[in-house]
This record gives sequence, C-alpha cells and structure tokens, in this order.
Amino acid sequence: MLRACLTWVTAGAAALGLAACGSSLNLSGFGEGGPADGGGSDSQGAEDSGVDASSAAADGGGDATPPTTALLVHASPDLPDQRFCWEVGGAGPSNTLAPFPSGAPAPASNYPAVPVGGAVPIADASSLVGATITLVGIDANYLAMIEQGQTTIPSCYARLTPGGAAASAAAVHELGTLPAGKVLTGAANVLAVVGCPPNDLAGSVARCGAGWSLGAGNLHVDVIPLVSQSAQLDAGQLAVQAAHVSPALDQLQGQSPAIVTFGAQGQADAGVVASLAHESTSGPGAPALLTLGTTPQAFGELGFGVDVSGADGGAAHLWMSLEQSLELFAPMQDPSTFYAQPTSYVAAVVGDPAHPYGAPDAAYDGTGLHVLVLPLP
Repeated sequence: MLRACLTWVTAGAAALGLAACGSSLNLSGFGEGGPADGGGSDSQGAEDSGVDASSAAADGGGDATPPTTALLVHASPDLPDQRFCWEVGGAGPSNTLAPFPSGAPAPASNYPAVPVGGAVPIADASSLVGATITLVGIDANYLAMIEQGQTTIPSCYARLTPGGAAASAAAVHELGTLPAGKVLTGAANVLAVVGCPPNDLAGSVARCGAGWSLGAGNLHVDVIPLVSQSAQLDAGQLAVQAAHVSPALDQLQGQSPAIVTFGAQGQADAGVVASLAHESTSGPGAPALLTLGTTPQAFGELGFGVDVSGADGGAAHLWMSLEQSLELFAPMQDPSTFYAQPTSYVAAVVGDPAHPYGAPDAAYDGTGLHVLVLPLP
C-alpha cells in the first residue's frame, strides 16, 4: 500500500504541481516551536569509487544566510500515522497552535498526518533554534475521529491539558526534549521520530534499537543537520547526502558501517555515496554530485543501495531505483521533473532490515527498510 506521499511547499515545488499527490499541508504552526531529543550528526565522507564528484557545485546565495528548514520523518515502526504538538522552552503547549500537520488529508488517507515511513517538510524552522523543544506525537486517526464535525481544529493546549478536549492517554506519545542548539541555523535539519513506545508487544531491541524496554520504550528524535544548497547543476545530475535514521539497522550493523551506494542494481563498482557509522549520522559533509543521464529509463535503472555486514554475521542488503523511491510518496509525479528540482536531496535510510522494501511476500506498510529520496526544503 503506497501511503507516504509528500506535498512540498517551496515555491519551486508548487510550480511543479506536486500538490497533485493529495495533500495541502498547513506548515505555519512551526513558527511557534518544534521537535525533540535524539543523537547528533557525525558526517561521514564519501569514498571515491564511482560517484562523479565528492560535492555538488552550488550557489548558496552569496553571503546571505541560508534558510533554516527541517524535514520531519516518521521512522518509528510501531507508531501509527502521527500529528505533533510541542512546547518551547518549558512554556507549555501553545493555546493557538493546531496539531501539525493540519489542513487537507495526507495522501491515500482521509485525515492529515505524517504517515509511517514518510516525511513532511518544514519550510521555516527558524523558531526551533535557541530554545529547548519538547515534542509529543498524537495518533492521527484518533484526532480525526474527535475532530469530525468541528469547524475549527482545537489547539495543542486543548488536546494536552486537563480540562481541554484532551486526547486519550493511549493516543499520546512522549518523544522527549531537544536541548537548545540541536537544530542548526542555515541548515536543512532532518528530525526523525525513531524507536518504539512502551508496552509495545511487537517491540524488541533488534526492532526498536538500543535502550528499548517493554516498560519504558525508547521513543526519541534523531536530529541530523544537512547542507541545503540551491544546486546549479547540468541536466541529469543530482546532489545528495545520505542520512541514517534506522535504529534496527544500527543494531544489525554493530561496529560495521552501513554503506550507501548509487548505481545500477547489482553493479559491482557502484559508487559509494556515504559510509554511515551508526544511527543519526550523515554523509558526505557536502552533497555528492551524481550523474543520472537524461533518458527516462535511467530512473528505473539507477538507484540507491544499502549494505551492512556486521561483525557478528548480521547482514542486510537493499537496492531501490529512483523510480521506486518516488512511488513511495509521489506516484503520480514524473521522475524527470521531480529529480530536477533546484535543490540538494537527502537519501534517508529508514525502517527495519528484517522486512526490506520489495522482499518477497513483504507488503510495504512504511515500516520495512527503504530509502526516501527527498528534495531538501
């Protein structure tokens, strides 16, 4: 089931008609706050083995400070589709801010949400800089049921405080507190909700990552600042960084890196884009410049591979074409248009390697290992 479709809010994306994938998200709420605790970002350099250049030639806008943006990724295998509320600096949830996202339904759904295994961009995340941010998730389907028939969406304050239209405790998920300074100014910050909730009968350390226990769970947010560049590229080129947001893959790999490559399926000399030491790392330090070519067939023939060979014998392999990655979140889009947006991209490694995308008899539900290839907002 294809659920993780995105609607982009940048002016360039709007001109491409990406709203056709089904949702018009209200992102203005992040002017008052945003997300929670996780690991840092340890950049890993790309190895020179087939990638056309180590970094993209880009025009960052001269001396102007790049915008502070974010990409909110739902990478928890055992939370349903989510909407989010937050508080800034311990001031409590906003009494004006609606749960994020609000507005039109998510693709393949009848309610707004950040879908499992998917992501939503935050065009202006400047208010996430400089203060502690406490984040909670609320089950999107639950909110949809209690919002039926309402002409306005009750605020996060009403949802989360006594005496308001508070959500059921079972539908609210505490994600922790992000210390000041985690979100970087002028970066595209990947904020990935990872881990599993407490009392999760499907949970395990192998599935949910380090620190998981039945009584406490281990829900948290990985924060990975990336370089967002307005790339001035030739036709058929793509500027990309990789980001590791899979606790289950981290458990499998142990001390071995997860190798992200780009090329044709089974290509022995596929170019290494990044060597990712563990969850919450990214690489290379600046976007790698990949060559796609200009033929339509390239999007089905070229893609990203993820490989792990753990010291204890654990191993994982995934390869997804650019076309397959696009089908996960924007199946109606033309790959030649989608992958030609004037920005750098992230290849986010998401999900459980025990159920990789495309494996026999493994229906895609957002939880299995996959690669989201997304333009940075």
